[in-house]
Amino acid sequence: MKKKNKRKGILITLISLIILCLICGTIGLLESKKETINKKPQKEEDYKASYKYYVDGEEVLEMPELETTTDPDSDFEGAEHTIAKYKFERYTCTNEVIGEFDEENWEFIPTLTNNTTCRLYFLKTSHEVTIKVSNGKLPNNTQEQKLLVELDKDKTINIIPNDGYKYEGVTCTNNAVAEYDSKTKDLKVSNVSKETTCNVSFTISDFTAELKVEYGNTTENRKSANYGGTLQFDVTPSENYEFSDITCTNKQVAEYKDNKVIIIGLTDNTVCTIEFKALKHKVTLKVKNGKIKNGKDTQEKMDGQSAVFEIIANDGYDVTHYKITSCENYDRNKVAFQNGYFTIPNITDNITCELELTKKADEATD
Repeated sequence: MKKKNKRKGILITLISLIILCLICGTIGLLESKKETINKKPQKEEDYKASYKYYVDGEEVLEMPELETTTDPDSDFEGAEHTIAKYKFERYTCTNEVIGEFDEENWEFIPTLTNNTTCRLYFLKTSHEVTIKVSNGKLPNNTQEQKLLVELDKDKTINIIPNDGYKYEGVTCTNNAVAEYDSKTKDLKVSNVSKETTCNVSFTISDFTAELKVEYGNTTENRKSANYGGTLQFDVTPSENYEFSDITCTNKQVAEYKDNKVIIIGLTDNTVCTIEFKALKHKVTLKVKNGKIKNGKDTQEKMDGQSAVFEIIANDGYDVTHYKITSCENYDRNKVAFQNGYFTIPNITDNITCELELTKKADEATD
């Protein structure tokens, strides 16, 4: 009886397992059919596109807006022109998705064939450049000014160095390029792709003065000094010469004093010429009862020279009888009067002498 019941229990368990397997199989088949029924081809509108945005190579949170800005027109004083603030550069999309950018409506339109991530790259169409100047002035009359420079274009700005200063150099950040024309005083800025600062420096000018000496000599004929500086040359006139004049080019002024040429406030390269003239004195002879043969009673003589006058006696007088009545600035005892020639040797000053011819019956010379 017990064996019979045991067999019956095993049979029931076996039947239960078979039924359970059939149920599970049926459920799996139904789910499989359901999945097959629900798995339809996705449409384009079912794909999703996500975006990342970049401006000048740097990622930003949002796509830049279609904006415009104004910039002074360099061709027409006081005029301005309007430019777009950004421009679309390029895109890349994952999963080989392609698209195009509609600049008029400022949107990217992809042709979706799969889910994708697109990176949109934009460029600023102009960048701010800050110009900083040392020892010079910008158009706004200060040492710092900002300007906008468009992509692939250049812009010039006038910079005037301070008096006495010359261009030294310019450096710009972010690979921008700047060139300064010392003649037009214009700085041209180009290759600007990012916000940039350009530093322009001027240094004090140095000038050269050349000295030319006529009838004299100098120990040094060329010297240099900074703008506004003073130069001094030692000069010695030739023997028996004295200062006559000094002139300089480029409106430079010089003076001669105590055997020195002095240039004060040098403002440009210059050539100065100093002239010395022969040191001459006036020698005058006044004759009573006679006359000077050539009719000239005054001669000009340099230091150390002699003056000689040829005398012709009036009727009744001769040149062997005379009186030297006076000699101003000279010792009359040093005067020689022989054979009608009146000689004053070693002249060092202006001299006036008076000669009186006497009659034979009169006394001889004093």
